[in-house]
Amino acid sequence: MGLTRDATPEQINSAYKTLLRRYHPDTRRSGDPAADAASDAALQEVLAAYQVLHDPRRRAAYDQHHNPPPLTLTPPRPIFTPATPPGNRSSLRAGPAYWTPWPTRPPQSPNGTKPRAEPRTPPKPS
Repeated sequence: MGLTRDATPEQINSAYKTLLRRYHPDTRRSGDPAADAASDAALQEVLAAYQVLHDPRRRAAYDQHHNPPPLTLTPPRPIFTPATPPGNRSSLRAGPAYWTPWPTRPPQSPNGTKPRAEPRTPPKPS
């Protein structure tokens, strides 16, 4: 119904009447069956919500079971703890890294031998 948790009975009645006018079959202007079915479903939800919120005992039971207290968040624990304290840095240093491509190798055949430079030719008959 679009109400806050601490809504007053007057706010509940006002929201109920507004939504009832919006979704009631007598006040609809749509002739579309799909829109009418959606409005009927919304009207049923509004009626069920009003039945719960209008009765103080039902509302207290709903608040107890459906609105748990907010969770308290604890700060996350550190995943990595450095071996040395922050003020005592070790002598390990890392500088900029430069990438150099490997020298090219001649192609090799699948069995691991080097391919021949020239194909074999049969000897010429003399």
